Amino acid sequence: MVSECQAISRRKLKPLVITMGSQRQEYIEQMFANETMRQYFESPVFSQGIPSRSIRSQMALLSHAGKAGILPDDEWAAIRSPRAKTLFEEDGATFLEKCLEEVPVESGRHGAPQDTKLHFARELWQKGKSLNRQRSVLACTFAHLIAMKTLVKNDYDFILEDNVR
Repeated sequence: MVSECQAISRRKLKPLVITMGSQRQEYIEQMFANETMRQYFESPVFSQGIPSRSIRSQMALLSHAGKAGILPDDEWAAIRSPRAKTLFEEDGATFLEKCLEEVPVESGRHGAPQDTKLHFARELWQKGKSLNRQRSVLACTFAHLIAMKTLVKNDYDFILEDNVR
């Protein structure tokens, strides 16, 4: 009879790889297609990386933040609603303020009083639009948070970046 530990150790591991695609993704696919790797690992599943330039716009920054799970639920629901899309198309400059006008500011946040009286999405946008070189760090953080949510939800075993080669 096979013990539970032995049965677990014989199961192929399920990798989740963060990538921007292109040659790096192809290389990872080839690496895991190797006969030796196939014995121990399932084919990798890819989680999309986030280019730093893509979070320059308000809607993209907030969309990635929402997918990463850092926006309060009520704010995220308001931002991704059909009404928000209409408001954004009408006037992108006032979209966020109008979109969140009926959403209460979440209490209990840490930070300066002038920041905690704002909706978190609004504070994030105000601070995020002034990022320069740090924007790539924020984009990478979003990509990792999204991958972590995927890992937990879909029962993957580990996360790799495509530079693991």
